[in-house]
Amino acid sequence: MKETSAPSMEDKKLLAESMIHLALGIQKDIVLIGTIQKLSLQAQSAMKSVSPMEIIKVKDITTTALTLGKAVPEDLGLERNILGSYIAYAKANNISTPNNASDLLKGE
Repeated sequence: MKETSAPSMEDKKLLAESMIHLALGIQKDIVLIGTIQKLSLQAQSAMKSVSPMEIIKVKDITTTALTLGKAVPEDLGLERNILGSYIAYAKANNISTPNNASDLLKGE
């Protein structure tokens, strides 16, 4: 985003609050991705030792983990893009950003 007319104090406050909420969401998604990866590994391991009757249950867990494993990282990428735009706009308009905001733009 390019610099526009100077944002009001209220606009600056809203932008700063939005960045905080977005940063918290990114942190939660990073934790969620780790949980999904663990679940996926557990399901794959369980598939090797389950009885035929249990395969359906484990398959459902695996399918859910795989679905989430594809969707959440895509969401995380979008969130990082949005945060990057927020930070660029904030810098252009002299608005303070959360301390860890730039760190969250780095790939994990």
